[in-house]
Amino acid sequence: MMQHPEMAQQFEAAISAQFASAQAFDADAATSELRLETAADLFAAIESNDLLTRLSVLEAIAIDPEAALALGSHQNRDLIAVLRSELEHVFSPEMRMYLLAALCAMPSDPRLTAALEQIWFLSEDTNERLCVLRRLVQEKNSAVREHLERSLLGSDSDRAQAVANAWQGSNQDSSTVNLRLALAAEYFSGSVPDLEQHLELWLTELRGAFADRAREWLELQPEPTIEILFAAWNKLNRDTRVWLLELATRSESANLSSLTDLAMRDEQLQLEAIRAASTPAITAQYRQQLEQLANHNPNPDVRAAAIRAGAAGNNRTRALQASARTVRIAAIQKLGIHDQSTLLELLQDGDWRIRSAAAEQLSTLGEAGKRAVQPLLDHARLEVRMAAARVLQG
Repeated sequence: MMQHPEMAQQFEAAISAQFASAQAFDADAATSELRLETAADLFAAIESNDLLTRLSVLEAIAIDPEAALALGSHQNRDLIAVLRSELEHVFSPEMRMYLLAALCAMPSDPRLTAALEQIWFLSEDTNERLCVLRRLVQEKNSAVREHLERSLLGSDSDRAQAVANAWQGSNQDSSTVNLRLALAAEYFSGSVPDLEQHLELWLTELRGAFADRAREWLELQPEPTIEILFAAWNKLNRDTRVWLLELATRSESANLSSLTDLAMRDEQLQLEAIRAASTPAITAQYRQQLEQLANHNPNPDVRAAAIRAGAAGNNRTRALQASARTVRIAAIQKLGIHDQSTLLELLQDGDWRIRSAAAEQLSTLGEAGKRAVQPLLDHARLEVRMAAARVLQG
């Protein structure tokens, strides 16, 4: 059944314009003529096997949906039903985008909303999701908004960012939503929830997909952030604790020493704590702890880190003979070993990293180091001769 003849004529004119434009790129279609006077004609064109016809009609629908809808229905099917049906059976990305553009141009309808939400939640195609999202955000339906909010707050960062960008620049009623918008959107001019007043929200974000963005925001005010999160230390996950310690170190926070104390007591954070303790401002107060770690900790990485942080080590021989390569290299580099015989022995080690560290140390001895390695230029092993040559080159 045809409705509003004048709009039908308007739509037929639009179709003819699109079809004529398309013919310029298709010589075989030059003699074709497309006439749409009824819904039956329109639906047949949408379902046509001729690609040019389908694309022209779909583009015209997207441009003037009201005129297309004015053609009415046919055999108990209307335009929305036909477009939905086609979308279910078409797999070509290009054709699907034409169908979606036409479908998204339709006025609000429960069937339309259901179809678009299904694509939003299930499609793996980014272009399809963005296309339907632009239409969904126009809906006044509270259920649709709840579904989009669920995507915004979910763990799928791509969908969350898409919704955030669609809603960016606007404040929402929920602090939870506003915080996620601030973290996920490319641009956000709204009010960012305060860390102290909304600590639990921030802690959730610091554990989630947008943890990096949350840290970037919080680093804009380092000292207040450090004070608040220091008080909430027991609620922080390991990654947040490591970041907080690094932030305190970089900003030379007044809380650095207190944070380092907490980290030193946590075996999972000892390496980070040692790095913090090597900060000149607080190194002296951790000297004894560093010595203990360098000499007695069962973890070789911790022992090596403590040596690099400035621990003198009460047994250099033990450190040099350690089975762990990291401890031996740290001892060579940091314990001020200048004994030529010891270094020459290390220069012949089977591990190239030990030889490299020994060569660097010998190079610091100047001419004495160069004279010491002369005999090794005739060594049977090539790698030893190369290490000696490196010392000679300075």
